[in-house]
Amino acid sequence: MLDLRKVNHVIEIARQGGFAKAAATLNITQSALTRSVQILEDNLGIQVFERGPRGIRLTREGEQFIEGGTKLLEEAATLERFARSARTTDRGRVRMGAAPASFRLFWFEVLPIFAARYPGIEVATSAESVEEISSLLQSGDLDFAIGSLEALRGNGSLQIEDIASLAVSPFVRRGHPLDRPEPPSFEELLAYPMVGPSHADPHTTFINNIASASNSPYRIPHLTVDSFALSLRIVERTDSFSFAFSRYAAAPEFDETFRVWHDWSPVPPMLFHVATRVGWNETTAAKPLIEMLRLRIRRLSDDAPV
Repeated sequence: MLDLRKVNHVIEIARQGGFAKAAATLNITQSALTRSVQILEDNLGIQVFERGPRGIRLTREGEQFIEGGTKLLEEAATLERFARSARTTDRGRVRMGAAPASFRLFWFEVLPIFAARYPGIEVATSAESVEEISSLLQSGDLDFAIGSLEALRGNGSLQIEDIASLAVSPFVRRGHPLDRPEPPSFEELLAYPMVGPSHADPHTTFINNIASASNSPYRIPHLTVDSFALSLRIVERTDSFSFAFSRYAAAPEFDETFRVWHDWSPVPPMLFHVATRVGWNETTAAKPLIEMLRLRIRRLSDDAPV
């Protein structure tokens, strides 16, 4: 059977142009390297190198051997990576759900890193409303969900883990009647319709109570939209307002389109959670992904450095 180490020895000699340099690169003695090539040549019945007073050169058979040997080593390395992945926990399938705004905030950074680090794990993602997330978790169609999922806490079949709180900031389009550096009061803001998700408790209830007390003409949210991208388009084209996570809204491109009040304090930070089905055993595929998401949320939280 062909010894891949000896194949590598021959290729390194050809690459370095001589036995001495190759031996130093391979960290073996020159005599051991010479013996390795002799054994390979004897076993294959060919001569790979011609030796002369000016050094060595590849024979015709040697050139063909180098070409084939290089491909063989590349295929062997690929096979070794696959086998190593199969021996570890870096394989399997994980199904994850997120509220739409949470999906955009986390996945743009987390998923590319996770895919590069765990190429053997298949990931299926789903951006759903809170009601759909609840249903999919209970049916077993999702392994876990992430986001502001306080509305699911009363569901006895689900387990909710608190992670960290993220600040939220109100925003309107540039050119809006409230487009000014000074933050508006709640009463001023609630004179306009709010765009928001179907469930964002306790914030939805909190803002609705203030809207009722201030005789706002709108219920919160007035425009129920579970797609954050669609919410942005509506706010950009109307006099409505919405909320965004402060770290996301701090991006320069966001500031070009919207007026954001970053230090607006009336609304408390939003608590984020990981939700799973009661009795679900964390799989080896899901574990590293959940941990990366926890870390991402904590890095974005108000009390942790980015």
